[in-house]
Formats: sequence, C-alpha cells, structure tokens
Amino acid sequence: DNFLFKVIYSFHMPIFMIVSGYLFYNSLTRKTASTIIVSRIRMLLVPILSFALIYKIPLAISVLRGMYSVRFFICDIFKCIFLGYHLWFLWSVFLNSMLVLVVYNYKLPLFSYFLIWICSLFPSVQGDFLTGIELYSFMYPFFVIGFLFHKYGNTKWYDDVRVLIFSGLLYALLLLFYNRDTYIYTTGQSVLKDNYLYYFLIDIQRFLTGFCGSVFFINAFRHLYIFIGSNHYFKYLSALGINSMGIYCFHHIFLWQFIKRCTVRIHIDYCSLPLTLLTLCSALFFGLVCTLFAKKSMITNILFLGGR
Repeated sequence: DNFLFKVIYSFHMPIFMIVSGYLFYNSLTRKTASTIIVSRIRMLLVPILSFALIYKIPLAISVLRGMYSVRFFICDIFKCIFLGYHLWFLWSVFLNSMLVLVVYNYKLPLFSYFLIWICSLFPSVQGDFLTGIELYSFMYPFFVIGFLFHKYGNTKWYDDVRVLIFSGLLYALLLLFYNRDTYIYTTGQSVLKDNYLYYFLIDIQRFLTGFCGSVFFINAFRHLYIFIGSNHYFKYLSALGINSMGIYCFHHIFLWQFIKRCTVRIHIDYCSLPLTLLTLCSALFFGLVCTLFAKKSMITNILFLGGR
C-alpha cells in the first residue's frame, strides 16, 4: 500500500521492456537471425543458469545436511532456471526477442503481433509455470510497442512538453486506481479466471498505467538529461546504468543471503528509513563491486554478465 511502491511497480518493468524492444530493432537491422539467437542465448540465458546455481548453494548445503530431499532440490533448481524467479524478466526479453524475430524475419503481417499476445492470454498449465507465462504475457505488448515505435515512429515525441504534461496527468489519474488487484504478481494476467470481465478491465488498466507512466518518465528523463547531462556527476549515474544488470543480479545474493539472515538474527522485522538507506547503499556497493570483478575475466564476464 506504500505510494512509492505503487509508483515504481506501475511502470518500471513496462519502461524496461519498451526500451528493450526499441533497442532490439537495431539488432534486427544489423545482424543475421542466427547471430541474434546465439547472442541472446549468451547474453540472457547463460546468466540465468549461472545465477540459479549460485542462488541454490545454500539449498544444496541443506540437502547435504539432510534437511531437504534431492528430489526437492532438483525441482527447485529446475524452476529457478526455467522461470528465472527474480530474473524472469531476462526470460521475457529472450522470448519476446524470438517472437519478434520470427514475425520480422518471415515478414508476417502486423496483426501477427496481436494474435501472439491473444494466444498468451490463454495459458492451460497451472502452478509456478502459469505465473511465468502471465508475466511474459504482461511484458510482451510493451516490448512490441518499443520495437514498432523505433521502426515506424517519430522520435520527436520525447522532446515535446505537451506529451510530457498529458502523459503525466493521465498517469497520475490512473495511479489513483492502482491497487492490489492491479499488481501483476497478485492477480496475474489471464482471461481464464473467474469473473473474467473484471480481470480483463484490470489488465487494460494495468497496461494503460504502465504505458502512460513509461511515456511520462522517458520524456521526463530526457528533459532532466538536458539540464544535468553536462554535469560531471552524471558520469556516476551513467556508470551505474552501464552496470545495472550485474548490480541487479548480484544484489539479490547480498539481500537474501546476508541482509535477510542478519535482520532475522537481530530481530528486526520492520523497514525503517535508516535501515532502508543503509541496505540500499550496501547492496548497491556490493553489486557494483561484484560486477566490476566479474568483468575482469572473460569467463566470469560471460557466465554472469552475458559477455557485456
């Protein structure tokens, strides 16, 4: 119910997918299909596998101690690899890239993108894998929008103050209706649910909120860059941006394997502002240091960063 939480989760994954789709157009126009497939496997799937193995080291130790069965460990690591858990968005980028590649490479009509999205709304499996499909379904249209916007769109919109104001007002209005049901991790996205009309309207609201928020923040960041881009402090923000994937992947180890254990041991069960800021700075520092070290070796660079 935290307002800042709502703001972040209403647009952060949609804007990531729009930018990913926008940049993917460059790959399609410069590289062959086989090259793209190989590079996407290396850049996205290899890190998922590597981090899945790293994350499950504590579970493997528990198995050796007899706390869990080998079967449980195999099932859990299988789900971690093929769902990605907190790295599910890498799977989403990979799958969306492959779908767009097929439509683009075989010169299928534009409505093919829409048909693919409709099909993704009818998953027939249950459990964790269903959740994964619904997350991918939620991300797919944003990826396609970014891709098509680069292919057919005009880039002048992100310098237009009118777009900034209109998208900001519409986003603020939609944010008033953002609640637990709008949260993708709570309700998922499928037309097979009971009371499907209600959830269909929720899907539309969720999409419009993410889209308007993305347009607003892209526009706002563009105008902010005009003011601070020449500032020498901006290079530090750029450094974080360049290393953002590694920071995100490594910080999860720090949070769940260190911070969570420490807070349990010292009986901290609430998030105070000082503790939150301390955790933020510590996790950011840990993730950045690990990323920079991973870049020093070609092997670790490929395993954990996809060769970036």
